[in-house]
Amino acid sequence: MSATLKELRAHLVAAKTALSAGNLAAARESCKSALGVDDESYEAWTFDGKVAFASGDATGALESYKRAVGIRNDHPAAWQGIAEAAETTGAHAECAAALDILIRMPIDDRSKHTGDKKAEWRRKRASALAAAGAWGDASDAWTEIAAETMGEGSTDASVVEGSTRVNDAWRMAAECACSANAAAAAAAAEAAAAEAQRTSVTSRADVASIRSTVMRSHDARSDPRLERTLRSYLERTPPSNESDPKLEYVHSLHGRLLTRARARTAATGAREDAMDAMDEAEAIVARHGDDAPGVAAACRAAALESICALDLGLDVEEEGWDEGGRDERYSGDGDGGDERYSGDFKRASLERRAARLVS
Repeated sequence: MSATLKELRAHLVAAKTALSAGNLAAARESCKSALGVDDESYEAWTFDGKVAFASGDATGALESYKRAVGIRNDHPAAWQGIAEAAETTGAHAECAAALDILIRMPIDDRSKHTGDKKAEWRRKRASALAAAGAWGDASDAWTEIAAETMGEGSTDASVVEGSTRVNDAWRMAAECACSANAAAAAAAAEAAAAEAQRTSVTSRADVASIRSTVMRSHDARSDPRLERTLRSYLERTPPSNESDPKLEYVHSLHGRLLTRARARTAATGAREDAMDAMDEAEAIVARHGDDAPGVAAACRAAALESICALDLGLDVEEEGWDEGGRDERYSGDGDGGDERYSGDFKRASLERRAARLVS
C-alpha cells in the first residue's frame, strides 16, 4: 500500500470515527484532509457527501455525491446519496433519475444491493416521479410495482400483506393517471382560452365557459392508461356490504369512470355510452352504497342523462308488470313467445335500472 493511500485511509477512518461520535465539524475537516490527499477518490467524495448531509447541508452533499459518480458511476453508494439529498432539496426529478439508475444495477450478493432494496427503490422512484409532476411516468411505475407484487407471497400472511400492497399500488397508479389526465385537460383548456382571447374579444364569462367546455370534452377522449389503472384498482375494491369499514367515496377517483361515461354520452348521445354511464353508476352504488356522500347526486345525474339519451320512461310499474320485472302481456305460451317480448323486456329492465338510480 502506498503512503498516499495510507494517508487517505487514515483521514477517512478519522472522519468515520468522528461522525459516529457525533462530531460533525471534525468529520468534515477529516473529509477535507482526505480530499486534499486525493481529490479523485470516489470514497472520499462519497463520505464527504454523507457527512455534509448529516450536517444538514443537503445541497453540499448533492455536489459531493455528483463528484463521486463522476469518478465512478457503477457503485450504488453515491447514487443512493444523490437520491436522498435530491429528495431533501426538492429536486424530485433528479431523485427519480438516481433511483432509476440504482434499480437497473445488477444485484450484488456481497453488498446490501438486494432484491428487497430494489423494491424499496421502485416505490421511492414512483413517489418521486409523482412529486415531480411526471404523472404519466409515475402511474406506469406504480403499475409495474403492482404487477410485480401480485406474483409474490406464499404463506397466508404474506398473501394478505401482498394483496394490500397490490391494492395500494393500483390506487396510486390510478390516482397518478387521473392527475395526468387532468393536467392534459387543463393544458388543452388554457390553450383554447388563449386562442379565443387572441382571435376575438371575449369576456371573462366567455373564457371561463370555453375552459369548462374543453375540460368536459376532454373527458370524452380515449385514455387507455386511465381506463386500465382505474379498472384494475376498482375491480379489487370489495362491495359495500363486504367492506368494514366502508371505503370512503372520492368522486375524482371512484367516480372518474362515471364522469368520463357521462362526458361521452353528452358528446355522442350514443346508446352504448349511455349504457356505460348506467353501468358505472350501478358499480359505484355497489362499491360504496347509495348513502355515501356524493354518490346519490352523481348517480342520479348520470341516470337522468341516460334516460334522455336512451329515450326511456319511468312508468315501469304500469299495469301488466309483475314484481320480477316480467311483462305478462308478452309472456306467451309458444316456444318463441311474442317477438316483441325480448326488446320490450330489455327496455323495461333499463327503465327499472334508471328508476332505481334516480330514486
